[in-house]
Amino acid sequence: MSDLVQLWRRGRGLGQFAALARESARRCIALRGPSDDPTDALVLDLGALGWSMSHSGAARALIFAPGQVPRHGADRLREAGLRGIHLLSTSAA
Repeated sequence: MSDLVQLWRRGRGLGQFAALARESARRCIALRGPSDDPTDALVLDLGALGWSMSHSGAARALIFAPGQVPRHGADRLREAGLRGIHLLSTSAA
């Protein structure tokens, strides 16, 4: 993880941070499972910049560029077996 921390400190822009979050989550899944977690594939399917995962592994967040959340994205997440889906947005202050 220390390599990702160094890259994070030098990161610029949402795309870079989303890619680093994705790599961190992928490493966590590789270590803890589940081996059939669909989230990384959903990033590609839905056009997300990346994804993140809670420390417990119970929550996932797909990271999209502003205005790029697909209209039927929640349906695709449900089809993949995810539940408790919420759309959250943030903005720079």
